Amino acid sequence: MRSTPTGLSLAFICLSAQSQGTRPTLQLKTAEAIAQACHAMAENKGWRMAVAINDEAGQLLHFSRMNGSAAISVPVSQPKANTSSALPVSTRQFRKATGSNQGAELLSGITTVAGGLPVLNAHGQALGSVGVSGANEDQDELCAQAGVDAVKAMLP
Repeated sequence: MRSTPTGLSLAFICLSAQSQGTRPTLQLKTAEAIAQACHAMAENKGWRMAVAINDEAGQLLHFSRMNGSAAISVPVSQPKANTSSALPVSTRQFRKATGSNQGAELLSGITTVAGGLPVLNAHGQALGSVGVSGANEDQDELCAQAGVDAVKAMLP
């Protein structure tokens, strides 16, 4: 049997990928638990929230919206998650770093409105993010934090 350069290259690429180890990721069941904890807190407080959760690549992993939440909360929650996965810092920290709450229009899908948090494991690795909207921004952030806190033990 004769080896071809292409075949050898593919084998090398596969071996290299296997030797790199796997990066921890946010699992769907964990994302669902984040949303569930946020919705439970919101229900208890009388808030109606939309929750967007992104994976480590900044892609939407889970989205849920409570009955009765404002229609605007859907397109507001997603940029909060996008911002916190791209940086990864809270949207409140991003606002402090930029010194303004007016920069949301500068970059598509990014916002400085509080309510977005990164999901970090115990080693400080960013696994994803959560963006919450439906109440005022302080309440949105509290709800996001409740979701993140609820899954600390589940994070890789």
